[in-house]
Amino acid sequence: MVAHGEFGRAEPRGSWGALADPLRREALTVGRPVALLFAAVFVVAVLWAAVATWAFVFRDEVVGRLIQHQAALRHSYEDRLRDFRARLDTVTGRQVVDQEIYDRRMMDLLKRQVQLEDRQAVVDSLVRQAQLSGSAAVEASAGTGVNIFAPPPDRPASGVSISTPPTPSNTDLGAPPLPTSFTPGTYSLSENLLRADRFVNAMATHHVETLKALSSIVRRQTARLREVVAEVGLNPDTITAASRANQGGPYIPVKGAGDDLFTRTALATQLDLTALDRLRRTVDVLPLRRPASDSAITSGFGVRVDPFTRAPALHPGIDFGLPEGTAVYPTGAGRVTVADVTGGYGKMVEVDHGNGVVTRYAHLSEIDVRPGTVVTVDTQIGRVGTTGRSTGPHLHYETRISGEAVDPTRFLRAADKLALFEGERLPARKTAQSTSSTTLSALP
Repeated sequence: MVAHGEFGRAEPRGSWGALADPLRREALTVGRPVALLFAAVFVVAVLWAAVATWAFVFRDEVVGRLIQHQAALRHSYEDRLRDFRARLDTVTGRQVVDQEIYDRRMMDLLKRQVQLEDRQAVVDSLVRQAQLSGSAAVEASAGTGVNIFAPPPDRPASGVSISTPPTPSNTDLGAPPLPTSFTPGTYSLSENLLRADRFVNAMATHHVETLKALSSIVRRQTARLREVVAEVGLNPDTITAASRANQGGPYIPVKGAGDDLFTRTALATQLDLTALDRLRRTVDVLPLRRPASDSAITSGFGVRVDPFTRAPALHPGIDFGLPEGTAVYPTGAGRVTVADVTGGYGKMVEVDHGNGVVTRYAHLSEIDVRPGTVVTVDTQIGRVGTTGRSTGPHLHYETRISGEAVDPTRFLRAADKLALFEGERLPARKTAQSTSSTTLSALP
């Protein structure tokens, strides 16, 4: 009997077929996973063989590419390293340049610091000289000890710092105000240097303007004193020119003095103060007071009727009607040149006030000084009398300039003008008598 197989073929039925059929079915059932496994292994083996074959064939090219890639990486790294080094060198160079610039600016500020201190000393010296010359409107500068690098203290002990400007003086000389204070810690280094430079410039300007204002005050006072001196008949130009007398020394020019504004201003102020001091010293010894208290003029200066001859005659002074024995004082500081009986003057005292100015006090009843005595307005030189060519007790008072008699009322008018300029009257004469050993530094 013929049986049809699984694939449609006729197979004989028999014992072999019966035995093989179960085995075939079992083999087919178990072989599919195995076949898949073998297929996968085969595929992997083929791929490995392909890769191995490709690597074997193209090995040199792959190695070359790897080498080129490594070389490119190395070159890129080296380029970046060189760029970094260049940048580092640039930054270092800039730091060096900045440090040099900073050092130069610091040295410049230090030099200007010393210059400011020197200039402040000059300003203070000129202000003190102005005070000694009698300029009451001028006070000492508040900027003593300028220090632009001082730290910002809460209350500076003295001086001017970069953080705290000087306290303004009570007297306004017309100088511009200094810059407001600032705290260096709130700014960068370059900003602090810039602000310090601005502060130094402001201080330099302040010094110049202070000197200009001081010079203006001195010149106004000099002009007033010149009027007083001219009123009495003296030449102010001659007096101020005499201030350059008794001086000398080798000529050593100052480099750049003509180009420096502060130096020119300081020299001009110095000359103004010298002229003022000379005029002030001259005015201080001018005979600008009355020779006795409660004195009235009984005979004026000039041509009059002579009391003895009743003929016209020149009267070279003025007469003050005073009781006999009244104390007589010099009208200005000076040195006694004559203290003796002199012709028609009777007992007379002559006082030299300098600059050719001389005063005479005649018809005295007694003389209390000797020639050479230095006197002040508080020194009693004698007492009123009627000695010499006199009709009764009175004081004959003369003023002479370079030996020529001038009207004494000139000096009285000059005294009134001086009092008007200074806003005050001349100090009252002391009642106590000064000793004959009194020194007078104001005498020329």
